[in-house]
Amino acid sequence: DKVAKVRWNLGGYNTPSASALNMYNAERGTLHLINPSDGITRTNTWDGKIVLIYPSDYGYASPSTTCRSGLGSSNCRNENWLFNSAYQWTFSSYSDYANHVFYVYSRGSVSYSSADSTYGVRPVLFLKSDVEILSGDGTNDNPFVLE
Repeated sequence: DKVAKVRWNLGGYNTPSASALNMYNAERGTLHLINPSDGITRTNTWDGKIVLIYPSDYGYASPSTTCRSGLGSSNCRNENWLFNSAYQWTFSSYSDYANHVFYVYSRGSVSYSSADSTYGVRPVLFLKSDVEILSGDGTNDNPFVLE
């Protein structure tokens, strides 16, 4: 009951080497697969509580200008607080194929793959505006206690 239901953007893109800004704009855009083989019509938004990180989130978590100008760079892992050496799904679709999604590669770049692989996830959510932190610093040893 502390997690807010919000509108998430579902715009796709067709290149993993885009800049963080171009990916951000595409995520909020309307590019979708036309006549998908699975027969499911794509929409621009979804209202829900929990999703995965966007590729642009990963790019903006890195201070590397090389990463921000091209998410396909392995420089994205440098000083990136979202990088953890594991494959990680993102929330954004690769718009050229019905069953492909962007992911963070274990070497630090962004790529795309068929959605049937077993990669890790990073859940993302917004807390309701009236939720307060009672204690904790967010670490494993001292997690946040919310009210």
